[in-house]
This record gives sequence, structure tokens and C-alpha cells, in this order.
Amino acid sequence: MPLRNIFYGVFVIIVTAALSEATPGFSSPSDSDSRVAARSDTGANETSDGCGYQVEGVGAFNYHLAFDFTTKDTLPDELIASTYEVGSGPYAPYAHIFNPSNIVLGSGQPMQMIVPGNQTADPLETCQVVTRYDDVLYASVRTVAQASPVNGTVHGFFMYMNDTQETDIEIRTGDPSHVHFTNQQTHPGNGETTYAVAAPSTMASAFHEYRYDWLPSVTNFYIDGVLVMSINRNVPSEAGWLMWNSWSNGYAWTFGPPVQDSILLIRSVEAYFNRTSVDTSDCETNSGTSTEAAVTTAGAHVTTNAAVTGNLSSSSASSTTEIGASQTDDGYGFYWDCT
Repeated sequence: MPLRNIFYGVFVIIVTAALSEATPGFSSPSDSDSRVAARSDTGANETSDGCGYQVEGVGAFNYHLAFDFTTKDTLPDELIASTYEVGSGPYAPYAHIFNPSNIVLGSGQPMQMIVPGNQTADPLETCQVVTRYDDVLYASVRTVAQASPVNGTVHGFFMYMNDTQETDIEIRTGDPSHVHFTNQQTHPGNGETTYAVAAPSTMASAFHEYRYDWLPSVTNFYIDGVLVMSINRNVPSEAGWLMWNSWSNGYAWTFGPPVQDSILLIRSVEAYFNRTSVDTSDCETNSGTSTEAAVTTAGAHVTTNAAVTGNLSSSSASSTTEIGASQTDDGYGFYWDCT
């Protein structure tokens, strides 16, 4: 056998082993924008009987929220606007601060999350919305959003407790061809688990649903109801907040700051999740834990008569973990914590 064939065989084995932890689906959302856009307008109207929610193919959860921001003039009670500052550093020329005035609601429009343009002063003004509680442990979270077409910001839809307990969906507006999925390193030496998949071709001109199912042994990521990535390493195991933000810090990951207003539009969010402080072991039918009637999102098949007596078990995780090859973000050489 020629020596070059031996080298090639070894290379294939190494790459295959490295990719076994993260496997995307072959279906690319950009291949069928009309189909996936239609999915963003379909959903399930479900109400709680007070005993939990069974999400088909995912598992049982004890809590639910759903908000259609086109019907809101202020943030719902379940959500709060962040006001803290994230400092500058070796990979962040600018600090950035979350300012509630950059979140705009009303007039029947989607929620606007604005990073103002032409900023030169430190810190840069950005914005973030989080759940009022930090006891979310495993979740299926769907965000219907339209990305900004303006280069220079990162949009994040994610769960966060700390820098080692975090799972992310990120859209870099300077990289409109990709959506980025991450489980942050849970321990030093675990290696980065950040991957890029093809974005819908209309990501910055139409609404699409971005979803993550954070489960005990895997995090599954979907675009418009299509499973596009599964990551089974660095899966968070501690409770935290659900978060949505748009930000820039002036370095390469964000391509910013933007030269004009960069506006992320979020039409709706819907989430099924476990709260560690909620005990439904003695629940009574119709006691109710849902925060609001469901909104139009894609791909949820839910029944509501499932008693939830504990956290989601690892057996509930999706079995779709061997689908194909992946593209990593290793070439960027760094990854940004956006909180």
C-alpha cells in the first residue's frame, strides 16, 4: 500500500473520532426556505393542567412559558432586562453594557433588541433579556427571530449559569452564512465544542425558529423544526437562566461594533423546562403552571396530562446522535462568552 494511502487512512480515523461528539443533520435549512418559513407560522395551542408537559421525542417538563411580543408593550413579568456590564480584556477591546432602553416593544411589532451604530465610547451599549429565575434545569426553548443584516453584532439565544455551564445558539451578523452552536467547556481540557451549520438564506430578511433541547446527555439544535446538530460533550448539568441578547465588543468574533443600528427582531419565544423549585409530585389537575397561552412556534407536539415527579431523565435524550460530518469553529481560534 502506498505510504500516502496509509497517511490518508490515519487522517480519516482521527477526524471521524473527533466528530463523534457532534453530529449534524444533512438537511440544510437554506435548501428549502419556503418550507421552513411556513413552519415558523405553525404551532400547538396547549394549556397546562398543572401536572406538567410531555414534549414528544424530548421528555417531560414541569414548567412552560410562551410570549408573542407583537402583543406586548412591556416585557412580561417572567422576563427582565439586564443592566450589568461585561468588562474588556485581551480579546475584547471594548466593554459592553446591557441597557434596557435598547429593547423596544409596542405597536404590534416584534421585540427590537438594538445595538446602536457608530459607537466609539467604552462601554458599548447592548441589550439582554433573561428569565427572572435561575433554577432552569433542562429545557426545550424555541425563539422565532429575524437576524439583523448589519455587520458587527452577535445574537444569542442560550442557557447560562456560569462560564462552564452554558449552551448557546449564536448568530454572528458578520457571518450570515452560518449559525453557531455551543456547549461551553465544563472542565479545563475537555476541548471546545463549538460548531457552525448552514444558515437559512433568508436569515436576515425573514423569521425563522431557532431551538435547542438541552437534555441530560445531549444538546440538540434545530432550525425551523429540522434537527441540524447534536452535541453530547460538555453538556451542562447545573440549573441556570434562559437568556436572549444582542451585543458587540469590538473584536473578531463580533465583527463590530456596527456602523449603524443593528436590530434583532424577536417575534416570540416558547419554552418547556424544569424548574428545580417547582414540586408537582402532589399536583392537582387544572392547578396551572403555564405563564401564558401558547404562541405560534414550530414543531412542538405536546400533551399536558403528564405528571412530572422529577427532572428529565437521561433516557429521554434524542437518539439521533449519528447523522453525518460536522464543521467546527476551530479556525476562529477563540470563542466569546456573551454574558
